[in-house]
Amino acid sequence: MELQDVIRKRRMVRTYDLSRPIPRAIIDRLLENAVRAPSAGFSQGWAFLVLDDQDDIGKFPRAVTPEQDAEEWLAANVAAPTYPSFRAAFGVPDAFTPIGAVSFGYSDEPAHDLRARRRRSEEVVDWRRWAS
Repeated sequence: MELQDVIRKRRMVRTYDLSRPIPRAIIDRLLENAVRAPSAGFSQGWAFLVLDDQDDIGKFPRAVTPEQDAEEWLAANVAAPTYPSFRAAFGVPDAFTPIGAVSFGYSDEPAHDLRARRRRSEEVVDWRRWAS
């Protein structure tokens, strides 16, 4: 499959089919590709934590949601969170600063065709000066 096909067919998934775990070989392949991502000065400063146990997956949202203003914790939050509860729950050393989370799984939702609602590139791309 071509990269363009992957990009065009990807979609946001909010609920997963928990009866269909991703095979370990696929997770390994995703991680092998992830460590080939570019890094400044070839520093390779990344580390990955794979949560493949249902108990850990269920613990994750509680560990990263702050006790105060929980309903706003993603709104305009550009700083990397350093929640002690996350570090404690998953043994994350202080030397690492978590900067994101990515979830993978088989969707439990029906696919929706949103092509008609996608903005065309002419609507969102400007050349040389911001003209929009």
